[in-house]
Order: sequence, then C-alpha cells, then structure tokens
Amino acid sequence: MSAQAPDKSRLRIKPETPAYTDAVLVALGKIKGTDAGRAVFRRLLDTRRVVTIEPPAPPTDPPNAWTKWRDPPGKIDGELVIAFDPADWPARQGGMQSDVVLFGRLADAAAMAEGGNGLVAGGEEVAPEIAAYLRERPER
Repeated sequence: MSAQAPDKSRLRIKPETPAYTDAVLVALGKIKGTDAGRAVFRRLLDTRRVVTIEPPAPPTDPPNAWTKWRDPPGKIDGELVIAFDPADWPARQGGMQSDVVLFGRLADAAAMAEGGNGLVAGGEEVAPEIAAYLRERPER
C-alpha cells in the first residue's frame, strides 16, 4: 500500500453568522444543480487548493465581490479567498443574482489555482463559463 498526500482541497465558508452561511449555501446549492457548476467544483477539487468564501472586509458600497490569493500564489498550499456577501446581490434593480456572482468568483478561483489570472472574457461581455451557467441555472 502506497502512502498518498492528504487531499488538501477544501471549500470553506468563514462563519460570520448563521444567516450568512445559509445564504452562501443556498447559492452553492443552485450552482451545484447545473453541469457548469459541477464542472467548476471538479476543477477546484483537482487543484487541491483551499478556497474560503467570506464577506468583504470592510463591506463595500457599491457592492463588489472578488477572488484573491490569501497566501502567495507560488506557495504549494496557497489559499484562495472569495470576498462575497450574498446580501449584496442583486446589487441594483435588474442586477446579477448572488449565485451568478458566486459562480463567477468560483470560476476565477479555479482559473487562478490552475495558474491563470482568473476569467478572461476575450472581449466578450460575459465569460463563456458564466454564459454556460446562465443558460443552465434555474430562474428562481
């Protein structure tokens, strides 16, 4: 029997409040219900990185969300942070829903962990991964 390195991939929610955690879990559940969502989760799992979802500090006005390295990206076990507050979305009338914003940040985390700089829309208004998710997501 050969020894294998422990699986280091993790998706964590920084426990701010039960309401915050519940809202993030609802968004993650919507994402998981699509092929595009399951694909981004597989990509994250394959990177063996820790990804932590936590609220932006300090809170942003206007609302914003981003993905960044907590640790230097060259570090073998560097952690990615998604600064995201589901209560901020939709940010304005007709704005993006929280699951769409979180999906984009998860896709950014996967791209960054794979060695890229995040989603690149290639001159398009919406990145192809997000467009795929928008086609599949439930409307509720």
